[in-house]
Amino acid sequence: MPEDIAYLVMLESGADPEARSPANALGMWQFMPATARSYGLRVDSWVDERLDPWKSTKAAMLYLKDLYGMFGCWRLALSAYNSGENKLNKVLCQEDATEYDEISSSRRLKRETREFFPRFLAMTVIAKNPGKYGFNQVNESAKEDKHELVPVEGCYALESLAQAAGVPRSTLAGLNPALVRGKTPAEGSPYALRVPLGKKQILARKLEDIPEDRASGHVVHVVSQGDNLARILKRYHVEKTKLAELNPDVNFRKRLRRGSKIVVPVEKTQTGKTMKGRRRSMDRAGRLPVVR
Repeated sequence: MPEDIAYLVMLESGADPEARSPANALGMWQFMPATARSYGLRVDSWVDERLDPWKSTKAAMLYLKDLYGMFGCWRLALSAYNSGENKLNKVLCQEDATEYDEISSSRRLKRETREFFPRFLAMTVIAKNPGKYGFNQVNESAKEDKHELVPVEGCYALESLAQAAGVPRSTLAGLNPALVRGKTPAEGSPYALRVPLGKKQILARKLEDIPEDRASGHVVHVVSQGDNLARILKRYHVEKTKLAELNPDVNFRKRLRRGSKIVVPVEKTQTGKTMKGRRRSMDRAGRLPVVR
């Protein structure tokens, strides 16, 4: 692939691993959930690999190579990365065109897409000569984090795992940015946890002695008529940012659709009797019981 493709990340997100668009695209490469999953990224209430610079970059390169294979031209491929391949194909058909120049100014494309490739070219010129345009020189020899993988089955807080491995929690969190709850997932196959080089055997030996994290769980709220975000936040006493982390598929900037399901965190501190009563009241209010 052309090396200049690397500068696309600056146009997409400013290279911010946590960037989120109004349309709910997330990460450095601004993947939508469906596209992310189609390129092998895990996106659910436990793990969102769009936030992982390593995995999302690999997925983005595969997607771009596929787009180039579809259109045979990097100008069209990059435009399709912005608009989606189906939309670009539709415009090519409507304009009876095969080349980028034939549709580059078409009003059938959104202004953002029409300007996307020119902006990419400008970004590339500036990135290659930052001093000429008043920007600081980019450090291209940044130190790469060396790590190993430890399969972890079950729900463990990163704080507990970091303590067992003898590293700061921030180090473990930085190596595993896809863990949106700060815990390994309680569901699915064992999670391949990244740990600093030399810590794999230490953590593997101590893993059996670490208690699983069962302090918190979640309920699934089914959106009913009249529901809105403010009411849900107030009802469950939860912050919007936390809700967004647990629901990567939901765009909270738009009106919630009736019947859609939202994962809401709850504390498992109630007694069995209290929990049973709460579950009954949740069922009557149109919500599903605690699932984990």
